[in-house]
Amino acid sequence: MLGAAAVAIWALVSATVSGPPPAATAARAPWTPTAASTTGAAARQLPSERVAAISVDAPSAGLERSAVEAIVQVVGAPYSIDAIRDSLQNLLALPDIADAQVIRSDHPRGLHLTFVVSPQPRLRQVHLTGDVPVSKSQLRRSLSIAPGDPLTEERIWAEAERLQQALADRGYSLASVEPRVLIAGDPTLGTLALAVSPGTLTRLGDFQIQVQIQDDIRGEIQGETGGLDQGELRTTLGIDFRAGQPYRPDELDLGIERLQRFLIEKHYFFARVAVLEQAIDLQANIMDLVIGVEAGPVVDFEVTGLDQPEDELHEVLAVFEFGTVDDWALKDSRHALVRNLQQQGYWKPLVSYSRERDEQGRNVRVRLRVLRGRQSKLQKIEFVGGGSIPESVLRAAIRSRESGFLSSARFVSEWWSEDQRAIEALYRRNGYLEAQVVDSAVINDPELGGLLARVEIREGDRTVVANAKIGVESIWTTAGVDTERLIQELQLRPGEPFNPRWVRRDADRLRSLLANTGYRHASVTGVYELTEPGAVITYAVQPGERSRVGRVLVAGNSTTKADVIRRALTFVPGSPYSLADILESQSRLYRLGIFDRVDVRSVTPEHASSDPTLLVAVREAPRMFVGYGGGIDSEEGARARLSLGHDNLFGRDLQASVSTRLSLREQRVQGLLVEPYLFGHRLESTLSAYFESDVEQSFDVERLGVSFQILKRHTPTLTSNLRYTYRRVKTLNVDIDPALLKPEDRSTTVGALGYTFIRDTRPDPIDPREGMYHTADVEIATGALGSATNFARLFGRSFFYQELGGGVVLAIALRAGLELPFGNDDSVPLAERFFAGGSVTLRGFGLDEAGPLDVNGRAVGGEVLLIGNVELRVPLRDKIGGVLFADFGNVFSDLNGVTLGEIRETLGFGLRYHTPVGPARIDVGRLIDRRAGERSFRLFVSIGHTF
Repeated sequence: MLGAAAVAIWALVSATVSGPPPAATAARAPWTPTAASTTGAAARQLPSERVAAISVDAPSAGLERSAVEAIVQVVGAPYSIDAIRDSLQNLLALPDIADAQVIRSDHPRGLHLTFVVSPQPRLRQVHLTGDVPVSKSQLRRSLSIAPGDPLTEERIWAEAERLQQALADRGYSLASVEPRVLIAGDPTLGTLALAVSPGTLTRLGDFQIQVQIQDDIRGEIQGETGGLDQGELRTTLGIDFRAGQPYRPDELDLGIERLQRFLIEKHYFFARVAVLEQAIDLQANIMDLVIGVEAGPVVDFEVTGLDQPEDELHEVLAVFEFGTVDDWALKDSRHALVRNLQQQGYWKPLVSYSRERDEQGRNVRVRLRVLRGRQSKLQKIEFVGGGSIPESVLRAAIRSRESGFLSSARFVSEWWSEDQRAIEALYRRNGYLEAQVVDSAVINDPELGGLLARVEIREGDRTVVANAKIGVESIWTTAGVDTERLIQELQLRPGEPFNPRWVRRDADRLRSLLANTGYRHASVTGVYELTEPGAVITYAVQPGERSRVGRVLVAGNSTTKADVIRRALTFVPGSPYSLADILESQSRLYRLGIFDRVDVRSVTPEHASSDPTLLVAVREAPRMFVGYGGGIDSEEGARARLSLGHDNLFGRDLQASVSTRLSLREQRVQGLLVEPYLFGHRLESTLSAYFESDVEQSFDVERLGVSFQILKRHTPTLTSNLRYTYRRVKTLNVDIDPALLKPEDRSTTVGALGYTFIRDTRPDPIDPREGMYHTADVEIATGALGSATNFARLFGRSFFYQELGGGVVLAIALRAGLELPFGNDDSVPLAERFFAGGSVTLRGFGLDEAGPLDVNGRAVGGEVLLIGNVELRVPLRDKIGGVLFADFGNVFSDLNGVTLGEIRETLGFGLRYHTPVGPARIDVGRLIDRRAGERSFRLFVSIGHTF
């Protein structure tokens, strides 16, 4: 990109050039200032002429549309050098344009301006040609260029060098790579052809390992010398260094790292391994190597007072991590041992070190001595003094925790020091500017059976904000911004606790607010004065000039329609220039899922007086996608999922997909069409058609249906959707007493209208530790909607999550459902009823086995569902966690059948192994109120939390 000054001069030069348009080129021609001296002043003195016509000479319609939007000069207006400069500046900012020029020619009514643009080709694909001696996929991984990246001259040669280095690393030291850009059809897309000439494989000639023990260079060593021998060193390198073997620099580098680590583990802490000599015979392509091992002295290193073998300490001690026994590493190792022992419960371990140095000042004898002391739990934390801040708030602010029923807390001195600083910071945030921890002690209290940690706090007087004023220049007042609203944005408001550090933070907050309303160069300074009633704060504001968004240019979208991009933006021409709006727009475009790169930036120089032009440059992601997965659990057995779709149908951000899900008890095929902007509004609509076949506990069911839903996101946590569903339902292999079912309850047609509210405040829906999840759903099926049966369904869920400390999470789930037949119907079809039992409802029952049964013990479902679950999720070790749970509830035939005696209870425990897609879980549930014919225990294996 040309600098701002160069662009301005070049604009003046180009504006005076006449003649035929130059041919389009693949890369921007270098700018040379040879004509600048003859055009600058002359161009400014051109007579005032009106522009009668403007045309764009571009090789494609898409490039022409982008260029037209970027041109500032207006037909009918006087010819303006500033407008030409801004136009060229905008054109050169577009990622699809490599070069731009403007040509003046005569027109009967004035001037005719022709903007000639040359395309900047972007990568379509990479093609490797020639005799490629290694895997092409491996070589492609060495490249950094991706589809859509610009094919500039610098970039293609950089990729050639990367590929050449990758070949050299694999033994082809004499390889050469010649890059070319091939354009076919669309001039904005090109193929990067990399022609590979690998040469012959470089092979080893003479190879030596020279070992230096102490100060004695031994050269080739046979047998042991200072605990090292050639065979051991060669084996550790892990490479076949016989003459004639391929020479692989990448394997050599890894071998040197292994050898360095090997020497450190043998206590050669001063060892250095490097390539001393590297000579290649270009004619024979033979490489001679000399590897130097400067071992230095063997350090007599020992850790006493621990039962752990030394190799278990290698990941704990800095001397092994960094390969040095310098004093800083010994001190760090000592702290690490203290911390490690305290986390094991040794509350007051003593660790010391001693060392002896040689004549060169190197530590050659090192002893780490450990006195572990006695193991103790942190039984109580006591706060003395203070009192203005509740103990519950103080405990939440510190890291140390008391031992409890489910946690065995250890005392860690580093944490305790951090806790004291955190207490002081908490008090000062609440206006106690002179608060400090005056004393702290940790003692072993026999009565408590462990440690008592006591901290004494001196609060001092509390300071509050007496007044907060904003002094502002008149230009700000006339802009119509309410200073009272600004004061509401401050954290330090009258009556609030005063903290001097927050004065600067509130000044930054005001500056950010001003910047987001267009005052990019606003200056805000905050000063305060402590008076008898409190702190008086004054913020001096100099807003400067207000900036608004000028033009908005969209580029890089070869398939996606420009209006799809523009509707996602939070700014339009004329709106205040706001960095917050730019970041939010960038985030929205990423959330569309159809771009893998989005760049929103100003292309107007910072010093320019005009409103900035914003460029929205995107790179489209692959439109087609394939998804697949699989798993196994105790209810469905093996299962698999496959989906195929298009993320950007017709360039309108429409998503079309077909998916299938197969398991031993379920087969499902579904087609989806998703429109995220229904009728130009932020309403996500989904049209789906599906077929599914399920094997239930007492029958099989097939459903064939279509549905249409409209989803509205009211806030980040509140969503609702309206839906219409039409489905044909058929039951097969019904193993239920025929006397309990009407013919119309077996197979039916359902046409239903439903509405759902969803509130979700969980920060992490996959592994929630806090927050809530609520849904309320109502659905009505009636003949007026095409249904053969009439019923209404109400269903609600509430999930609660609360972290109790120490990683322990309390999770509670409540689910309730009610179905009411109406009109000529007095029952709900079998396949539409509620069922319960299994890994996500009542874990004392098998799948769908709870609730009303026929004479043969088969579940018949019901019209009322009441389920509650309580889980205590406890971390055990690394990624492994444990769960204690209680499930209660049941399915009831109707409202009259709801009785307390039919509430069933399950207790159990489980294990969790956390994975990126959710926890793998094993649950064992015991049915507390077991009845005749029911099993006592159930085992479930699945993926994901129960709720």
